[in-house]
Amino acid sequence: MSKKEDDEGMQEGMQEVDRGGSDGEEDSGSSDEGSGSGADSDDDEELIMLLQARLQTCGGRDYDAHVQLIKCLRDRGEIRKLEKARQAFASMFPLTEDMWLEWISDESRLAVTDDDQAKIIGLFERGVADYWTPKLWEQYMGHCQKRFKERDEIDPIKPKLLSEARAVSDRAITALGAHFSEGQRLWELQRAFELEILEGLQQDNDSAALFAQRERVRACFVNQILAPGRGVGRAMEAYRAWEQDPGATDGLQSAVEKHNAHNHERETHELAIAASAHDPAALIAAWIAYVEYEEKQISRSTSETATILQRTPSVHATRQRERTRCIFERALLQCCLYPAIWQAYLTWELDGNELSKALDVYKRSVRNCPFSAELWVAYALYAEETADFSHAGGDQEEAKVDKVYLDAAAHVGYYSPGTLRQVSLSRCDYLRRRFQCVGVGVGVGVGVGVGVGVGVGVGVGLYRHTHTHTGFCGTCRRRMPG
Repeated sequence: MSKKEDDEGMQEGMQEVDRGGSDGEEDSGSSDEGSGSGADSDDDEELIMLLQARLQTCGGRDYDAHVQLIKCLRDRGEIRKLEKARQAFASMFPLTEDMWLEWISDESRLAVTDDDQAKIIGLFERGVADYWTPKLWEQYMGHCQKRFKERDEIDPIKPKLLSEARAVSDRAITALGAHFSEGQRLWELQRAFELEILEGLQQDNDSAALFAQRERVRACFVNQILAPGRGVGRAMEAYRAWEQDPGATDGLQSAVEKHNAHNHERETHELAIAASAHDPAALIAAWIAYVEYEEKQISRSTSETATILQRTPSVHATRQRERTRCIFERALLQCCLYPAIWQAYLTWELDGNELSKALDVYKRSVRNCPFSAELWVAYALYAEETADFSHAGGDQEEAKVDKVYLDAAAHVGYYSPGTLRQVSLSRCDYLRRRFQCVGVGVGVGVGVGVGVGVGVGVGVGLYRHTHTHTGFCGTCRRRMPG
């Protein structure tokens, strides 16, 4: 089976799930008709047992079976079994935005205690780790803000909830504030929250807190105005209406004009992506072209913007990279089953030398494309390159790399057995490198004890080759500290 056939097979399976979902809703509406309800219940029981057997047989690798099982259990209201099924599904595959929101909605209806609320927060965290979707981040921000607003002013936990709400807002803005079509909603949600806090402080006599909050609101406006996206003009008008000092917005005008010119260019890329929606090859090419455009804008970024945003050059450069990362994450929402877009994303992360972020992308890539031998091998090689085999925990490092190869063999062997040879050869190369790096020494000792008897012992000792250089070691595929 070819990689292209694997991709098409997974897409067809997901499309069948969507069609089956609508049919299931129609059937459930007629399940109360007289004696037919008992037969329907028996049919559901039989279907659930069949789906569970399918999942057990394939080791949980049947995406469509997971979706159908969850729908059946949810329709029947079997809460505990539904929870277990969802956990099993999420452990094997990334869930879509709608799946996470449905799960969160179900849990929210049952939430009573602080532990229940912590569970909901955990679901939001897992959801935004799968895919960076504006709606999920927006719901997460709203949930945290609501928790803060519901508490009394004298509640000792209120300051902690405020910090949490702001932290989630900052993360959402960092992730998708540069989303051209939907990022402005996140900015507006953050700004509305901070303005509400400002209104509350105006009733107090704490001038220092009031000044600090006004500065926070001002920063929300300025950052939103200088972010890519539609609706920046509305934000500028709102800022002028809010700002008490009419001259405070004058310094923004030059930067805004340049920014608007870039937004017109970005609109061209947005239209190209929309026009390529039904052609995977053209769609990926359009996203890559968008990335290349944004990278050029970053290289041309002037100190004027950094000064207005009160950022140091290093912080500004880091935040600029988030714009490109946002484009990649948007591309993944449309092209998550195509290894090419993951490989481009990984190359970009590695070029930026952000190793922890690259590792996260590697893990997500094989969750989305478990059929791709190329991605699994790349992930295993990266795990080997970044492992530290020299310290006392070297065995644990080896176990981590071994686990990647074992997982690769299990998934690739199931989805595309024809490419399993690539994984096997890569593992053989890895073991050869480890043998070269960790040699074997054999010693023989003879001892004579009291009485009659001679003992012969054979000892095997491990030795490691030494590194007399810095940089990358081709023998053990590790980066040596400089």
